[in-house]
Amino acid sequence: MNNPEIIGVDDGHNCIKVYAGRDSATGLPIQYKMLSRAAMGIVNMGQDDAITKELVSVDGDIFTVSESLSQFDNTCQDEYQTSKLSKALVYQALRNANLQSNDLKITSGLPVNRFYNESKTGMNKKLISEKKETLKNMSEVFNVYDKNNNLPKINIHDVCVLCEANAAFFDVLLDDNGDDTQIGMELELYEGGAGVIDIGGRTTDCVVVNPNGQSLNASRSATRNVGILDFQDGIRASMKEEHGLRFISEVNLQKALLNDCVYGLGNKKIDISEIVNHHKTILFKKLENIFDSTIGDGSDLPAIILVGGGSYFLKDLIEQKYQNIIIPDDVEFSNARGFYKIYKHYV
Repeated sequence: MNNPEIIGVDDGHNCIKVYAGRDSATGLPIQYKMLSRAAMGIVNMGQDDAITKELVSVDGDIFTVSESLSQFDNTCQDEYQTSKLSKALVYQALRNANLQSNDLKITSGLPVNRFYNESKTGMNKKLISEKKETLKNMSEVFNVYDKNNNLPKINIHDVCVLCEANAAFFDVLLDDNGDDTQIGMELELYEGGAGVIDIGGRTTDCVVVNPNGQSLNASRSATRNVGILDFQDGIRASMKEEHGLRFISEVNLQKALLNDCVYGLGNKKIDISEIVNHHKTILFKKLENIFDSTIGDGSDLPAIILVGGGSYFLKDLIEQKYQNIIIPDDVEFSNARGFYKIYKHYV
């Protein structure tokens, strides 16, 4: 067995993101993203190979993992982080990421309100341990196509669970080699700390990371159970009501949201920009009070780091509120990159 490869995994409620450093030949990031869309059972029909590539067996239960699903199991449950559903999604993402090795050490995370206990006096050791065991115990997890064709399966040799907000901070602070980034040095982030706004699928974290990045300011750190999935649910409901649609294509909706807000239906195109802007405003208003109670006006912070899938949609509104915003490249991968960097250089 070769030395296990270190992988950062952000197993979000809306997307799974995988980061494995940079390609030694091209210098390009080795990363993969897929929607967190899975349903128990075999729910698609077609050629055997096409169907079995989407099937993941978890401790005897079969899940269909496919971005094309219009109806899928709910990831917005407290139990998601330690569930068979999560294992199916993470395994399939790792399998699809074309990693250099099947022997892995993975590092993942939890939102602030789940990584720390309710009184914010210490870590939530029970949940952290349970998530470690969930991700490490993959011996009875496999892709059905791979097993049918005697292809190697993913083996997890170690799991580290971190706080997502700390990962976002270290992603900006360090490069993949563990050296200080130019922006980190210019803004003196290590000496001054930073604010972090992480708008994820189910939750939004707003925190102040203390100098050196090892701890958070408890009185200025909080999680709101509102995220990009609420935003997308609102858009779907409005599209159905305003345009008489019974079903929404998940693939076409995601393309529209990340591009020109034009939803394609064959030769028929629907401009959903007004619907999107309406729900952007709703999401921002839901989050503005948590911004105010944690980050405040941000004037005492060297920078406020904006990450998560929701940053695409609220970037303009948040930049109007704060002048010292940093938005990393490939912002959805910020936590996964931070997990990777912390594990590689600190664990």
